[in-house]
Amino acid sequence: AHSPLVSEAVGQQMTERAHDFSAQSLANATWSFAKAKVHVPAVFEAVEREVVLRARELNARDVSTLLWSFATAKHAAPAAFSALAEAVQLRAAQFSPQGLANTAWAFASAGHKAPEALDAVAEQAVLRVSRFTEQNLANVVWAFASASHPSPALFKAVAREIERRPRDFNPLELAMTVWAYASSGHAAPQVFESMAATVVLKAGAFQPANVAMTAWAFASAQCASPQVFLALAPPACRHADDFKPGEIAMVAWGYATAGAECPEVFEMVGQQTGARAASFKPQELAMVARACALAGHRCPSAFTAISKQVTRRASDFIPQELANAAWAFATAGRDED
Repeated sequence: AHSPLVSEAVGQQMTERAHDFSAQSLANATWSFAKAKVHVPAVFEAVEREVVLRARELNARDVSTLLWSFATAKHAAPAAFSALAEAVQLRAAQFSPQGLANTAWAFASAGHKAPEALDAVAEQAVLRVSRFTEQNLANVVWAFASASHPSPALFKAVAREIERRPRDFNPLELAMTVWAYASSGHAAPQVFESMAATVVLKAGAFQPANVAMTAWAFASAQCASPQVFLALAPPACRHADDFKPGEIAMVAWGYATAGAECPEVFEMVGQQTGARAASFKPQELAMVARACALAGHRCPSAFTAISKQVTRRASDFIPQELANAAWAFATAGRDED
């Protein structure tokens, strides 16, 4: 259990005496703050200073732990990430499979460019991919896709593992994986074919983010399996109120692009957009409008709400978004007041 008093006491000592902590103690203590979701900037700043000074002393586990901790705490630490990236290059062969996956995840999550470190991670991951858990596999391909760092050998190796054990992936791991392949542009139809049956089998356990990422990925990769979209429809409708605006837009785009005949999903999209349009970003509003028009669903509540938002926030839309919204209204035959 998390103890605020303990965190406060430890944090004060870390801030004042970070140089007295061993490398392992420093990594473990930083991990505890990130894991407990206790973000004390002064603590992470003190750790960052020590990391820059002692990066070469850190072993592989300490490196991956510190990277994960900084990224999880969302603490911007560019100097620490740069120093740790050099350590990754030196010690990549010593990282565990989880350490490799967590390291790649951390660089991508923090938005820190470290191409040489990611290349080192990819090289080791390919050699040891059979030892990766499903979570490790999902995290590593998600990271490379999010970082826009191409690694054909890695994606091919992971694809072979997916074909071997598709049913071992849970909904989140599955969603992250198919999103990564679609987002990276790495052609792997066998991945989507293998995962399609697992989606159908486990769709009932999908949460909103899982539904959105999976629908978007299958449509984007042009692997529009009707069974996948039919299976995702019930959880999409069941969790309607729990979707974030961006997820609603992804679902609408995915179903429309795939040409999936699921009117209940567009009914959900229309109702949620109509009720929450003010919280949608311009891009999301344009995506929903275009998707509904493309699919031939009138979605009256959505178009009415989107019309008001475009009128009020027109200057916030980029030209392409305005053009998409105008196309959608014209195609749907609507002229809202």
